[in-house]
Amino acid sequence: MASSSSTSLSTSNARFTNFNWFKMFLGNNRHETAVFENGDSYDDVTIAVGSVMGRIAATGKVFLLDKDAADGSQFPVGINTEEVTIGAGDEANLSLCVAGEVDANGLVFVTGTTLATVIAAKTVEDRIASDTVGIHLVTGTDLTAYDNA
Repeated sequence: MASSSSTSLSTSNARFTNFNWFKMFLGNNRHETAVFENGDSYDDVTIAVGSVMGRIAATGKVFLLDKDAADGSQFPVGINTEEVTIGAGDEANLSLCVAGEVDANGLVFVTGTTLATVIAAKTVEDRIASDTVGIHLVTGTDLTAYDNA
């Protein structure tokens, strides 16, 4: 579950906290650990929950999906499950969802990518379904009332 909270008012007598209980990973999920290297940046990088990740073929490390890359990171391998900040020049282990049902509304892309973006003759949506171990994107009415037909 990707939940977060923020405090809107905190006094000695009362505290009001706003919670976001958005559930992105819906069921039957399988997770794997992958290494992310922040080697090309002089800045810290924050990888958000829901970031779609690709794998650089030469190193085996993951990187943010980049539709314009030619190093393997243009193909999705998983979805990041926890927000992580990685310092410049550092590495970090990421927990990636590689299979199961995932809410498509929570996906995070960089470089202008969307589910409709075409990479090597397939949309990103189709690539997530075919290139991962078995991520099934759930959209629209699949997430609403029990009586949807």
